[in-house]
Amino acid sequence: MFRRLKNRELRSILAQLRFPHDPVAREKFERDSQPLHCSSELWIERHPEANNSARITTAELFVLLREDRRADILHRLEKMEEHYAKVATLDSREVERRLLAASPDDLGVAPYKKALVNGADPRRAIAEAILRQIPIARRHVEQGEEALELVEVERLNARANELLVAPHVRRGIRVLTQENADRADLILWVEGPHDVEVFRKWLLKIPDPKNASVAILPLAGHQAASRHFALEELLKANPKCLVILDSERKEAQGRVEKARRQTAHRLEKANVPFILTERRATENYFSGKALSSVYPNVPNEIDRFRELNRQINGFSKHDNGTIAQAMDWNELAETDIGRALISFVHGFTEASRLGSVAVDVKSKDGKIP
Repeated sequence: MFRRLKNRELRSILAQLRFPHDPVAREKFERDSQPLHCSSELWIERHPEANNSARITTAELFVLLREDRRADILHRLEKMEEHYAKVATLDSREVERRLLAASPDDLGVAPYKKALVNGADPRRAIAEAILRQIPIARRHVEQGEEALELVEVERLNARANELLVAPHVRRGIRVLTQENADRADLILWVEGPHDVEVFRKWLLKIPDPKNASVAILPLAGHQAASRHFALEELLKANPKCLVILDSERKEAQGRVEKARRQTAHRLEKANVPFILTERRATENYFSGKALSSVYPNVPNEIDRFRELNRQINGFSKHDNGTIAQAMDWNELAETDIGRALISFVHGFTEASRLGSVAVDVKSKDGKIP
C-alpha cells in the first residue's frame, strides 16, 4: 500500500497527528514496533484484539497515503537529479573518453554513436532544462503546494529517454529480424514475448496453411507508441507483415487504450498492416474449455474485457502457450484474430489490405476510438 514510507516513518507521522501536545506519548508510540494496519469494521468485530493503537483510521490513512506519495515524488526527483547531473557532463570530449574506455563487446556502443549530436550526448540540453526545473518542483512538493513543474520534468524525461532509446530500437529490430526474416515468408508482430507462443500454436491449427513460413516476433505496445519508434523498420525487415495490437478495451466497442491508439495511428500512416483486437487482449480469446484444461474452478462465463488474473485464481501468462495448444481452431475461426490470421497466411495480397480492418473499430467520424 505504501511505496516509500516504512513502519517507523508512518508511526512518526501518526504520532504527530494523535499526540500533537504530548511529547511523551508521541515518543512511546513511535518506538512501538507493532505493524500498523487498517482493518475493516467487520474484521475488527471478529478480531476485537486488533482494535488497538496500531489500527489506522480512514482519515489517518488518507494523510499517510498523501505523505507517502510526497516522499515517493521527492525520492524520484532526487534520483532524476543525480542522473541528469551526470548526463549534463557528456560533452563531445567526455563521450569520446567513455567510448574509448568501452568494451569492444559492448553492443550498446554502435547505436549510441548514431544518437550523438556533434559528438555529444543528445540529452544534454534536456538534462540542463530538467536540472533547472527540479529544485522548483521539490520546493513546491515539500511545502505541500501544487507542483506544475512535475509535468514538464516528466515530459522532458520521456523525451530524453526516447532520444537515447530510438537508435537501440532500430538496431534491435534489425538484429531481431535478421535471422528470422531471411528465411520466413511472413512476419507476424505481436504484443509481447508471452504472445509469441500463443500465435505459434494458433497458426499451426489453421486449416490448409499453404506451407507459409511465418516468423512471430514481439513488439512492445507502449514502446511502439513512441513517435521515435522506427515503425518503418518493420516494413524494411519484411513488407509481408502484420501487427496485432491488444486494444485494452474495457467494454465491447469501447475506446482503445491511449498507447495502442497512438501506435495504430502511426501504423496506419506508415502503411503497416495491423489490427486492433475487438476484445481486451490476446488472452481474452482463450476459450473456457482451454482454460479449464489448465486451471480448476474456471467461471462459466469469461469476461472478454477484463484481465484473466482477476477472473481465474492462479492465472499466469507463462501458461499462455499451453492454453492456446488446448484450443480448437473453430473456437478462434470466427473471431477478428482468427479471420486476420486466415487472410494473412492464405494470401498476402489480401492481407496487405488488413490496415483497412482498423476501419471496423473506428468511430463514425473515421477516427480510431
